[in-house]
Amino acid sequence: MSLVVDAVAHRYDGDFVLEDVSLQIAPGSTVAITGPSGSGKTTLLSIIGGLLDPTRGTVTIDGRPVKALSLSTTFSWVFQTTNLLLRRSVRDNVALGRLQYGDRRAMADTAAVVALGAVGLKDQVDRPAYSLSGGEAQRVGIARAVASGAPWILADEPTGQLDRRTSDETADLLIDARRSDQGVVIATHDLAMARRCDLRLRIENGRVTEDR
Repeated sequence: MSLVVDAVAHRYDGDFVLEDVSLQIAPGSTVAITGPSGSGKTTLLSIIGGLLDPTRGTVTIDGRPVKALSLSTTFSWVFQTTNLLLRRSVRDNVALGRLQYGDRRAMADTAAVVALGAVGLKDQVDRPAYSLSGGEAQRVGIARAVASGAPWILADEPTGQLDRRTSDETADLLIDARRSDQGVVIATHDLAMARRCDLRLRIENGRVTEDR
């Protein structure tokens, strides 16, 4: 499911934050979008994920407009704030990623345990989410995205509130825990995380360039 951004531009209050952005992302690849604060990283990620309509331009997956797809089954998100259901167990939180596909509960639980194993939390499945540390909660958020089965994982500053060591661990997990056919697009200030990706893009003055 190749993802194509074609001549996308977006403006707020008359000012363009993105201008003529075009890129193509292959299935299963990892991409980092970097740039200074306010450069449009989150805006571009939101447009890719169908949460925001561009002022002009298109985003397609395998030739189909993103807006014509089921966003909840095409994309799974990882945020700075994990938005966990605090009174529910770790397993319940991760299983939500499969239940939205219509999976039976037993299948969703199995997928959750596998994903939690990939992020080092297989022994914590019954813990209530409120008892997790910040780093553990972010791992659960990653496991939820991986378990969802969505072909694209979009991450918006996933390490923004974590210390250096936990940030490095999170970067490794986000990239390594995914299935081989899941693409990952990350908006980040974290250059260490960006260097772990197959492709690094930088937004500056509304334009996107490849950052080598």
